[in-house]
Amino acid sequence: MFDRTRTPAPADGGTDVTTETGPQGTVVQLANPPRRRARLDPGQSQLRAQQAAERAISTGALDDAGIEATIGELPYEASRAAQAEVEKAAIASERAEAEAAAATVLEAARRGEHVAPEPHGAAKTAAGLAAEMARTRAHADRARAAHDAASRVLEGTERMPDGTKRPGLPIAPGTERFGWHIVATIVAGVLPVLIPLIVEGSAVAGNMRAYLRADDSDWMLPLVIAVISVGILTIVPYLIGITINKVVHGKSLPMWHGIVAGGAALMWIAVGVTLAVVRVSVDRAEAIRVAEENRLRSIESAQALGTASADVPPIDPNAVFEPILPTIFWIAVFVGFGVALVLWEVTFYNPARLQELRTRAVVHAADGRVVDLVDRTALLEGSIELQRVVNMQSLRMWDAEHDAIDAAAAWDVAVHHGELALAAADPAVPLAIERHKATLAARRSADAERRAADAETAGGDA
Repeated sequence: MFDRTRTPAPADGGTDVTTETGPQGTVVQLANPPRRRARLDPGQSQLRAQQAAERAISTGALDDAGIEATIGELPYEASRAAQAEVEKAAIASERAEAEAAAATVLEAARRGEHVAPEPHGAAKTAAGLAAEMARTRAHADRARAAHDAASRVLEGTERMPDGTKRPGLPIAPGTERFGWHIVATIVAGVLPVLIPLIVEGSAVAGNMRAYLRADDSDWMLPLVIAVISVGILTIVPYLIGITINKVVHGKSLPMWHGIVAGGAALMWIAVGVTLAVVRVSVDRAEAIRVAEENRLRSIESAQALGTASADVPPIDPNAVFEPILPTIFWIAVFVGFGVALVLWEVTFYNPARLQELRTRAVVHAADGRVVDLVDRTALLEGSIELQRVVNMQSLRMWDAEHDAIDAAAAWDVAVHHGELALAAADPAVPLAIERHKATLAARRSADAERRAADAETAGGDA
């Protein structure tokens, strides 16, 4: 349950700390426990008691009559009682030192040093955690309000900030993989623009190189024309689609927006038609060139065979390449991507769904952070309370030292009495010791009653 390590007190009288490491890295420290005190070895203390008894008997200092006649304590009893009082006097300073050490470790617990570090950089103290909890709860409340607003937009009971109504279904309800779904939604919105950019960009760049008869080293001009043209063919339909989508969903636009959109649409169609004509012109010129090369080879073959070259008919450009159908096809290609993009944005563009998902992700993260801070606060408060209880138990251990000292002294006195009886080898000595013990006990009882009476009298006078 707990892993215990102990740092003993240094020789100059420092703090002896016993550290208990519990679940989740919780640490409890027991500062300056009574066991750090240097005590007499019980065997040596009892040996001294026996030796004192043997000397008293052998020297004749004590016999049965002397023991019974002693009014107060026997010499060894007085010496051992004085030694016990010295030990008790030392407890006061040691107990005060333990109280100071306990206050130190309790303050360390309040600073959060008795719990494992929090990975997200949370505050360590209770006040810091409370402040961070307040900030996190406020952030969570704001995020929840934003999510509720986004949800009401999807439910159709509220409008977007731009004035449009965006009813719809939330993206992946109940999910916790918010990052994946956010990225997937953004990619799904970008692909309809990215695919035409790639396809039309490659087609236009090739057309411009052929039309301008640029070699491999002269790529800048065709590239610039391709970028501008594809931007018009893709970005303009994209913006037109979003504008139409807003109008369809209830947004009122000024007239000049419609004029600008109409002008942009005309420019987009004009660019698409122009690129289609350029493409057909390039293909027609290439077809006529190939047909002319074939005619020249036919003339050379006729001359080699001695046949009149006049029999080889001239080429008819319209027969070689009829431009009407290819022109319609390429117009459909260059303008059709834009039309499809407009239809896509008008049909599927709904920023409220992504907004709801993002606010839901923020709420989930904020709620999770609140839970982490609640756990952290409970762990910190638990460690502080546990350290406070341990400190109280430490002081109780010091209070119990008085009884331990008295018990050790009584044990030594009992050993001394027993050795007196053995060393004297006189049956009268044990009886004398018992009578002495009874007299001494009665005297001490009378003294205690007198002190109690004096204290009661003094309290009544006060």
